[in-house]
Amino acid sequence: VIKAALVLIGVIAILSDWFSLGALGTLFAAFGGMFLGWSLQGPVSGLAGWLLISIIRPFSVGDRVQLPSYGLVGDVISVSPLYTVLNQVGGSVGSEEPANRTILIPNALLFSTLIINYTPKEQERLIELFRKRFEKGEGTSGPAYILDEFVLRITFDSDWDEAERILLNAAREVTADIIKATGQEPYIRADVSDWYGVFMRLRFMTLATERPRIMYELTKRIIKAIQESDKVDIAIPYVYSLKRPFPVWGKLEEPNLKIQEDPGVGKTSNPLSSNSAPTEENEGC
Repeated sequence: VIKAALVLIGVIAILSDWFSLGALGTLFAAFGGMFLGWSLQGPVSGLAGWLLISIIRPFSVGDRVQLPSYGLVGDVISVSPLYTVLNQVGGSVGSEEPANRTILIPNALLFSTLIINYTPKEQERLIELFRKRFEKGEGTSGPAYILDEFVLRITFDSDWDEAERILLNAAREVTADIIKATGQEPYIRADVSDWYGVFMRLRFMTLATERPRIMYELTKRIIKAIQESDKVDIAIPYVYSLKRPFPVWGKLEEPNLKIQEDPGVGKTSNPLSSNSAPTEENEGC
C-alpha cells in the first residue's frame, strides 16, 4: 500500500509539471469514474436485477426455475440484492427432486440469460390462458401443473386399442385429482421413430414438484397391466452374443459354440445348422 501511494504521488508530481491543478483533477476524476464504473458493474447490475425481481416478479420464493444455458434446475430459496439462492433439483440425482445443494445465481444474469419458471405464482401478470390453467379460483393461486409424457414402445402386432386402454386408465387413476383440478384429460399420441416398434406417447397434466412420485406410480401400473395382458408386448431391440447360444436353441451343454470338421465330407459344418452337408451315414436315409 505504501509503495502504491508513493507511486501515485510521483505520478501526480510529474503530471503537475505539464497540466494545471484543475485539469489534473478533472483527468483523475474521469479515470476514477471509469474505474469505479467498471469495478461496480457487477454489483450495480445485481441491484438492478433485484429491483426487476421485486417489481416485475418473474419468479418468487418457492418457484422452480430452470437455466437452460447452465443446465440448472432449482427451487428458489431466497432473493437478495445481489444473488438468488436456489436449492438444486436433479444434478447427480438424475431426477427432478431437490438435492439440497445450494446454488448462488447472480441477479445480473437476469439481463442476459433465459430463465424458465415452472411454477409461476403471480397469476395476474400472466395472460388469461395461463391464469385459467394455474389458478384454482379468483384471488388465490394454486399448485402449478405442467404437461408430462410417458413413452412406451410396443410391437407392431400388439393390440393398439388395448395399449391405449392400459395407458389412459393408468393415467386417470394416478392423476384423478389433477384431472379434476385442471379439467384436462390424458391423451395419446403415436409415431414410428424406428422400426423396432410403435412409440405410444401418453401425455397428461402433472404437478411440477411431484413429477418423480407421479411418474413412479404411473410406470408401476402400466408395467403390471402389460404383464397381465396377452395382447400388448413391449418392443425392445434384441442383443445377441457370440459367446452364448440364442434363446431359441434352448439349453446347450457347451456355452461356447465350436465349428466342427466333418471327416466324411471334408468340410466344416455347424452342429446347430440345419443346412450342413450330409454325411455318408445319412445320405441313404
